[in-house]
Amino acid sequence: MITGAQIRAGRAFAKITSAELADLACLGRVTVIKAEKADDVPPINKANLNAIKLALEAAGVVFQADGGVNFMPK
Repeated sequence: MITGAQIRAGRAFAKITSAELADLACLGRVTVIKAEKADDVPPINKANLNAIKLALEAAGVVFQADGGVNFMPK
């Protein structure tokens, strides 16, 4: 599971807004904002969290098991 802190970092690396991430993940912007507010695992359902993760990975974000985030532009 990714954390809200990783989502914030990943979005910053990818240089996309919360609205853009919401569009890429096919979610509402409020869901992305709610996910980003948590430092730990966000209080959203697993399907939505996975959609955010996949959207960020498609943008070049690499989530590490140790909680780190890297960026490999595509």
